[in-house]
Amino acid sequence: MPSVKITKIVTILIASLYGLTACGGNTPNDTRPYFVHLSDIHLDTDAVNITYGQDTGSTLWQATKTKLQEVITSATPPQFILYTGDLPAHYACTYPNCYLPEFDRTDNNDNMGTVLNELRQFANLENIPLLYATGNNDSLAGDYHSFADAQQKTTFSLSANPSNPFPALNTKSHCGSAPCMVSNPAPTMDYYAAIPIEGLRVILLNSIILGAKYYPVDGISHLHAGNMQMQWFATQLAAAASNNEKVAIAMHIPPGLNAYAISQGKGEYWMWAHLPSQDNSWLNQFLTLTERYQKNIIGILYGHTHMDELRRLYDLNHNYITAVALAAPGITPNHYNNPGFKLVFFDEQTKELMDSITYYTTPNATEWNSYQFSTEFNCPQSYSIFNCLEQMSLTEVNTAMDRVYTVMHGEPRYNTTPGIEVYTDQ
Repeated sequence: MPSVKITKIVTILIASLYGLTACGGNTPNDTRPYFVHLSDIHLDTDAVNITYGQDTGSTLWQATKTKLQEVITSATPPQFILYTGDLPAHYACTYPNCYLPEFDRTDNNDNMGTVLNELRQFANLENIPLLYATGNNDSLAGDYHSFADAQQKTTFSLSANPSNPFPALNTKSHCGSAPCMVSNPAPTMDYYAAIPIEGLRVILLNSIILGAKYYPVDGISHLHAGNMQMQWFATQLAAAASNNEKVAIAMHIPPGLNAYAISQGKGEYWMWAHLPSQDNSWLNQFLTLTERYQKNIIGILYGHTHMDELRRLYDLNHNYITAVALAAPGITPNHYNNPGFKLVFFDEQTKELMDSITYYTTPNATEWNSYQFSTEFNCPQSYSIFNCLEQMSLTEVNTAMDRVYTVMHGEPRYNTTPGIEVYTDQ
């Protein structure tokens, strides 16, 4: 009996160290492994104190770094860190298509280089793998441009370290045992696959290439770049299935509809381009593959919207859910959200995503609060996130999501429903 008592005390101490206090005052008792999901920092190195509608200043970023360090150096550090894109602050588009010529990249490069270097420091605190998926703001050439510029330079030159290079820090260049890089066929396009822990392959897509708005300056057309990536994606899923691996898919821009754009009267505004054709679009190919390999896929992780949202992907006939996609909220409060990031818990054996804790603060970062997915969505502890969401009606999902959508900064400013269900774009 004494050993039971000691175990209970240790569990309470770990929960206290993490600050895992949900909004209702309950303390989760979750000793399962987890990873950190972080996105959309949008750092403005010239700003200090900021408010809603602005990008991350030094006060908020310092508070975020302190909280992240507390998590990473705790008694139970994360298995890996996932960053799903957008490093620098937004900038005014003074050139066609928001292109940034080389002589006008200083501020943008300073912002990106600072965040990349400090993400590197977090990963190196405990030698934890850090996997990076590029965002639309992460190109040297400007917003929604190809990852490589006309000189074939990429953002990674701003934080270069040949012995431990981006995009997957603290992983071996070839696989024998985890953590390791599985495939990196196009380094200047930033899509790749890595195994951060045994049995889990993380496939990181450059969904900017797949996006409705994309400006290539690297000499490779939008159509060709997207087709190459989708062909590679199919081979990665097949290889994972052959090796009996579980798969997490990470990206910046999620598939499906843009609920905000629809609310602005822009019609059916799709996140991804209708390429290569309406009937055989990249979205439809993606949904075909997620249906085919649904037994291997544990979930899809993304950023871009800055909100704490989710999506449910359906089979081609719109009959049943094949996968769920979970967003990390933005650190920036630019979209009038509270700044936040997630701890995502998974089952050690099956790798299924079981729960998450969202830490959040205010633009002035006076204190950190948290809430738990299973509490907000009324999920039994034994259910995976997928099991929970597949049994809920759209109304139930939307009601629960709207409670946390702005990361506890009030109700959404628009109808979020169109962004939840992801069907083919035919």
